Amino acid sequence: MLALFGGFLGSAIALWAKDLFWAWIVGGTFDSTNAVLDLRVFAFTIALSLVIGIVFGIAPALRLVTANFGTSSFMMKSLLVTQVGVAIVLVVAAGLFASTLINLNSIDTGFNRRDLLLLQVDAELANIPET
Repeated sequence: MLALFGGFLGSAIALWAKDLFWAWIVGGTFDSTNAVLDLRVFAFTIALSLVIGIVFGIAPALRLVTANFGTSSFMMKSLLVTQVGVAIVLVVAAGLFASTLINLNSIDTGFNRRDLLLLQVDAELANIPET
């Protein structure tokens, strides 16, 4: 349950932070009416939260089984090592992502990014034939 709550909280923060990050990258305000998060990404986040919650929620049950039968706690130790390893990988990936965003903000793109107009053209709505 806690993992599922964490997944929903992370998704809510992503919805809020996308405008902040975009304004920081572009260097001004941003009209976020067309910027939406992909539902596939949201579904993946929730599914991953459920899987993580189930996998690491089994650990107390495994401890109970090993205590009753006197077997070794190899499974418990391997779950702990896996959890710590995944946490380290995620922290390193988040740090690399943040440093990449900082580096991208300082790159000279060759044109002025201020007062830039962004638009999207749908070829089907404009009746442009495919080539």
